[in-house]
Amino acid sequence: MKKLISILLVVVMLVAMVPAMAFTTSAATTPSGSWADSGNYDLSWASSIIKTTTSDNTVTVDGVIYNVVGQNGTFTIADEADLAGLAKLSNAANKQVFNGATFKLTAESYNLSAHYWDPISNHINKKFRASLVSDNGTTIDGMTVLSTSTDNNGCYGLIGNAGNGSVKNITLTNATITVAAGCVGSFTGDMDSTSNGTIYENLKSDAHITHESAVNPDTGKHYAAENAWTSAGGIMGTHRNSGTDRTLTFKNCVFTGIIDAPTANNVGGILAVNRPNCPVTIEKCVVASELFRFGAQRHSGDGYIWGGMGGVVGINNGGTLSVKETYVSIDNFSVLYEEDASSAQQPCIGGMVGNVGTAVSFTNCQIDMLGINGNMSSHHGAFTGRHANAVTIGSCVNSGAFASIGGTGWNGVNTFRWVAGGNTFTDGGNNFASFEQRYKNDYTTTTPTVIESVETWKTTLDSNVWSEREGSIYPILKVAKDYAQYSVSGAGVDYSFFNVAGCKVTTQEELNAMANISYMMGNYGSSTHLMAASGTNATRVVISPALATADMTGYNATFKNSVNAKLGVANKVDDGTIFDVENTDGNDDAVFAQVSLEKNENNLYDIRFVITVNDISACDGVMFEVAASRGDKFGAFLESDVVINAYKTVVEITADGEVEHTAEGDAYYVICVVNNVDLSAETTFTVRANAVTVEGKTTTLIAQSAAVNFVVPAAN
Repeated sequence: MKKLISILLVVVMLVAMVPAMAFTTSAATTPSGSWADSGNYDLSWASSIIKTTTSDNTVTVDGVIYNVVGQNGTFTIADEADLAGLAKLSNAANKQVFNGATFKLTAESYNLSAHYWDPISNHINKKFRASLVSDNGTTIDGMTVLSTSTDNNGCYGLIGNAGNGSVKNITLTNATITVAAGCVGSFTGDMDSTSNGTIYENLKSDAHITHESAVNPDTGKHYAAENAWTSAGGIMGTHRNSGTDRTLTFKNCVFTGIIDAPTANNVGGILAVNRPNCPVTIEKCVVASELFRFGAQRHSGDGYIWGGMGGVVGINNGGTLSVKETYVSIDNFSVLYEEDASSAQQPCIGGMVGNVGTAVSFTNCQIDMLGINGNMSSHHGAFTGRHANAVTIGSCVNSGAFASIGGTGWNGVNTFRWVAGGNTFTDGGNNFASFEQRYKNDYTTTTPTVIESVETWKTTLDSNVWSEREGSIYPILKVAKDYAQYSVSGAGVDYSFFNVAGCKVTTQEELNAMANISYMMGNYGSSTHLMAASGTNATRVVISPALATADMTGYNATFKNSVNAKLGVANKVDDGTIFDVENTDGNDDAVFAQVSLEKNENNLYDIRFVITVNDISACDGVMFEVAASRGDKFGAFLESDVVINAYKTVVEITADGEVEHTAEGDAYYVICVVNNVDLSAETTFTVRANAVTVEGKTTTLIAQSAAVNFVVPAAN
């Protein structure tokens, strides 16, 4: 048995709290003027629709008459000026234009950064009923939309107000859309189709979307627009089709931008509003965002019923919504909550869908983020916020944490729930969660399976859809593997230990998870609740003494202080002048542990811990703190008396004889012996030394060494 135990260095990698990269960037140049200004657009592509006389189907631009209604042909958009010409013609008419036409983007890329973009059909009174597609994939860079208009009927995006047409194979990069009112989406602000089979497919956007008007001059606070359908969506803002035969599909759509919308009534990562009776399908989509911010203030007309923020859809208040193979990871998912609204006007917030007015189903979907603190409203849930219709969830994973505390308090049945409300819920089976959670508000329904290892889910979830992640027990949807930069369940995090009734944090991975949960729970994660150091709540979360060695750099200050308070870690940490625990002088014997060769008379072992004191004149003595942990179990915590003896030389007795250790220079050894230690299994000891002064019966801490872990193998 090796008697000299080397120091176990603990390296903390806080993967869950630090995104690997951010996709959103800023346009390289500041636009000047508008693409609608003379000389910036080109209408030569429209020569085939020039007419000699005006009619209800025509518009006149620069003295030329164009037929813009009832077109069934295909038009080629070869460059930026052509695209600007399309917007110019569409905005010249307060009517539906290009019904049945197809506009093909033939260039590999278009750069719109030179001028501000005027969306194609930029108002609800105008409608672009054509398709906008690229056969081989096209990138549009630097699109900048800026509107200070307070007209709630304004429509903003690449297309403002769309009709029947599909949009396919387009990527928006360095896009910025800033509006004061209306409906906004990266590709379409508002849509009202009269035909079946509209598809938004293979679309990607990194747009920085801001929906914010002036604050109320009387209150100094933000307020939402009077129009209930004002919206901000990652791909589309408001969808208002009517008719069950008019389907809309989003497939392979990715949003990696941000949505900052304190004055929009609805926010969604793919679609903000699904208003009509039209069925909508969202399939193989990804939302990976740095920020979603929603304004809780509802306008007085419709109250909270029409408002919502969701990672995928803000509100579904029309036809059925089917969400399949879709992933959401949002780094900061928050509400600007200004309390000048009535108590009934509460925000409806869901990780997938904020507000459910009509039936929603989720299949093979994943939430991989921290939800906002639900203490402000009961309309919160991991998959849905307000739950006023049927919800079905099957083969889904919540690998993050979403609090929904509401009014029932810490141990209330709805503390962590997947859906809000008590209406029809169907468990589709094969659902998994990061820790113990509830589907609804009560304990009578079945619950998702807690993921404790890869084996928990690997044989159950479809391997064609889900994959493993190196270093993580949690799965990830294959469609999201390139977009998980904001994941809170990657390597270095394990939530499975957590339970609101009480839990023990024993590993670095669990400590990382605890930091996430504390952050997400806001006030309920404070020292008076989740991480109480003393009082009635103190036993809810127990921290392993071995974690005293954890590097707390990068943790939230509140959480760091809570952990230190529970562990009794002093604020004063030695700068190296008194204690040497990191071998700064090259001495391998600066800190070590020695186990007795034989058992003592009690058939147990004695262990002595040795630490080097660089300056014994700086203190009156040293007090040792020693904690032991074994697996997920904790041993006793020992605080020694004040040790006043220091030694220049210590002798280690080994099976091969005595080994002498001599402290170098002015340093001395101080020793703490722990008797009667059970070493029937591998044990981790955490040792920390406190330099103190003593005056009468008063002991004052003047310096504290870093904590050091020693792993002692089981004795024979």
